[in-house]
Amino acid sequence: MNIDYYIPDTDNVTKGFSDDALSRLHMGRSVIVIFIVAFFVIFIAFWTGVLKQESRISYDWSFFMAWISVAMSLTSAILFSGAAICLRGEREREEALNMQYLMPGM
Repeated sequence: MNIDYYIPDTDNVTKGFSDDALSRLHMGRSVIVIFIVAFFVIFIAFWTGVLKQESRISYDWSFFMAWISVAMSLTSAILFSGAAICLRGEREREEALNMQYLMPGM
């Protein structure tokens, strides 16, 4: 059985289709797309396997610089957090010094 998927639909034949017919057409088109994607994934998996055998991996100075920058960012975040804690404590001490004394009513 040969199915017409109406790709491309230049004459706008699908305009008069019912909802069920459009759903079946969409499902058929989806199966075609899934088949093409699966074929592409299998091809890429084979190709990368071949490339892995023929390639060599080496890390240069930029790899180490990236990890150093990550470590420095972590250190900076820790220092900023410590500074925020110190400033909060300083503000609370300042507010405690400026607190007005309440005299009980006589």
